[in-house]
Amino acid sequence: MAKKKKKQSKASKLGKRSKKKGYDGEKEVADLLQKYGIQAERVPLSGALKSKKYSCDVYIPEIDKRVEVKRRKSGLKTIQKWLEEDENSNYVFFREDYGEWVVIMPAVEFVELVRPEG
Repeated sequence: MAKKKKKQSKASKLGKRSKKKGYDGEKEVADLLQKYGIQAERVPLSGALKSKKYSCDVYIPEIDKRVEVKRRKSGLKTIQKWLEEDENSNYVFFREDYGEWVVIMPAVEFVELVRPEG
C-alpha cells in the first residue's frame, strides 16, 4: 500500500527554507575561505549538538578557530552602513553596553589576516 504524503504546514516549509538558507550560507563561507587558500570546513550537524567538535558553523583547523555564520535578508543594514560610512574605515568595533567588544570587517580583510603565507 502506498504511503500517504503528509501535507506540509506553512511553518514546516518556512523551517526547511530557513535551514537550507543556513546550510547554503555556511557552505558559501567555507568555499570562500578555501578559494583564498584557507583550509575551512563546514561543521556537520552545526548547532544541533552541544559539543566543541560540533559547535559553530565553519571550522578553520590551521588556526583552530570556529566561525558562526549569519545570513539575513536585511537585518544587518546598520552594520553595512557603518562599514561604508567612511571610505577609509576598515573595521567596526561594536559593543552592547554590558557585552564584549566585537570586530566587524569585510571578508577580504579577514582572509588577509588568516591566510597562510606563501
